[in-house]
Amino acid sequence: MKKLTAFLIALVMAVMCFATAAQAAEVDKKVVGRYEINGYVNEYFGFRASLPSGSELQPRGAFVAANNPVEKANDESTIDSLSSLLAISPQVVFSAYTNDGYLSIVIETPGLLGGTWDKEETVVKNTAPSLEEGMRESIADQGMTLDSFEYMADEDTIMGEKHWGVAMKYVASGIPVYAVEYFIRSGDGKYLAEIYMESTVAGDVEKMVGYFSKIK
Repeated sequence: MKKLTAFLIALVMAVMCFATAAQAAEVDKKVVGRYEINGYVNEYFGFRASLPSGSELQPRGAFVAANNPVEKANDESTIDSLSSLLAISPQVVFSAYTNDGYLSIVIETPGLLGGTWDKEETVVKNTAPSLEEGMRESIADQGMTLDSFEYMADEDTIMGEKHWGVAMKYVASGIPVYAVEYFIRSGDGKYLAEIYMESTVAGDVEKMVGYFSKIK
C-alpha cells in the first residue's frame, strides 16, 4: 500500500505546535543525513537504517533523479536545498519500500523562530488525539474511506533505547494497515526525527524496527 503522504504532512505540521520558540533558526546540514546503498545514516542523531537487499530507495523530493537516488540524494546541491527548506517546514529526508512495507524519516525544527522541542512524551501525547481525523481526511482525498482506527501512545524500544511513539492499526476501504511512528528528539533539542513504518501484514512493522541501530 502506498504511503499516505498527505496524512504524514498533516501530522508533522500538527507536531510543530509543541515547541518552545527562541531566536531565528539556522539548520545544521548534517541533520538531513545521507543515503547509503541499502539505507540511510544520520550522524547528527546518531542512528543508521540498514535495509534488506532489493529495497527501493525513493528520491528526495524534486531534487533527485529517480534513476539514481543514492548518488543524487547526497549531492551538495540536494543537501543545501533540503537544509534551506527544513528551516521553514518539515522535510522527508529518507523513504523506501522494502519487502516488509514502507518507511520514511521526517526531520523538523520547532519552527521559523527556532528554539527547542518539548520532551518526546509531551509531543506524542499532544499529537496523538489528532491522528484519526488527519487520517480520515487523507484517505478521503484518495477516494477511500476510513473503516476503523485504533492507536496507542506509549514509550517503546527502538535502537536499544526508549523513545515515545504511536502504534496504529487502521482499515482503509477494507485494507488493514499496521503502522508505528517514533518521535526522537535530538540531544540538543533543536530537531525532531519522526520515523514512520507501515505494512499491511501484522508483525512486519516489528521487523522494520529492527532495521534501525545506533552508530557505534
